[in-house]
Amino acid sequence: MSVKMAALNIFTDPSRAFLSEQTENKAWLPLMVVLLASIVSFLVYYQAVDFAWLQDNLVAAMEPAQREAGKRILTMKALVIGSLLSVVILVPLTQLLLAGYLHLAAKISHSTRTFGAWFALVAWTALPSALFLPLTLGQLLLSKNFQLSPEQLNPFTVNQLLLHLPSGAPWQSLTDSINLLSLWSLGLLIMGVRNWTQRSTVSAAVVVLLPYGVIYGLWALSAALGTR
Repeated sequence: MSVKMAALNIFTDPSRAFLSEQTENKAWLPLMVVLLASIVSFLVYYQAVDFAWLQDNLVAAMEPAQREAGKRILTMKALVIGSLLSVVILVPLTQLLLAGYLHLAAKISHSTRTFGAWFALVAWTALPSALFLPLTLGQLLLSKNFQLSPEQLNPFTVNQLLLHLPSGAPWQSLTDSINLLSLWSLGLLIMGVRNWTQRSTVSAAVVVLLPYGVIYGLWALSAALGTR
């Protein structure tokens, strides 16, 4: 199976994709696609957004005397560099850590697959994240006067779909981090773990979701304490 066919099957026939040797190697391809889509999304966003409005929005929670100093720090250059660095560092790092965890968990089941194979699986199942680019473009085109905060670029988060919490609210960042694209990727990863380890769907889901449960549980606790 070619790389292009493997990428297509991730979206249309994931079970077949997980039988392909492509999803056991060549992690660089889906990783680069996701990184490129995220980088282009932020570059387009910062070029299109009403930047004066964005700065006012970012410093709104500051004391009035601090707002001008805040604007001098939150320049377009600073925000672009910060966003790009977070993408280039956090996306690969998160995938590496998840691959390491799955590799260790699989060893308990006497799996012979290498760390590289698990890294490739994580990278391939993250491919739906590349759809962030068309979502960003769509949101910008539909926005009023290009006045759109970064968390509104993905319209399919729990917050944007259901809660509509304002920026800075205790539960806003948590609920904006849970979105349909990430849930799609998690579903694919559960399928991949199930196929590779011959576990049941429930068992594979427990393995995949355990670290997320810990992270989001602590995050939720922090948010709950912040509302007191």
